Amino acid sequence: MNSAQRALHHESAGEQSKSQEPACAPEWVEALAARICERRLSAAAIFFFESLRPLNFVASQTMHALAPLASLFVEPERWEQVATALEDRRTLELILEEIERRERERSTGR
Repeated sequence: MNSAQRALHHESAGEQSKSQEPACAPEWVEALAARICERRLSAAAIFFFESLRPLNFVASQTMHALAPLASLFVEPERWEQVATALEDRRTLELILEEIERRERERSTGR
């Protein structure tokens, strides 16, 4: 496969991933953002998620590897849900957008 074919394959793979639905449910994103905003942790959460962005796939794979140990402390279904959601780069963007939207609404008094 030459470089032009690889570039075309990469572009078509990117288009396919954009057309697919994100790995996380919108309700999950909204609930997470609501909990963060209720606790007034928006700035810290935005900082955390922005710093996690380059490593989200590595973090998801680490979570999958630690799932048996984490099941002692956390509900296994929830742990797997978060790990699966982190596999998709769009998840962090959705979470950040929802937190920012809620903060804008709170600051304007809606």
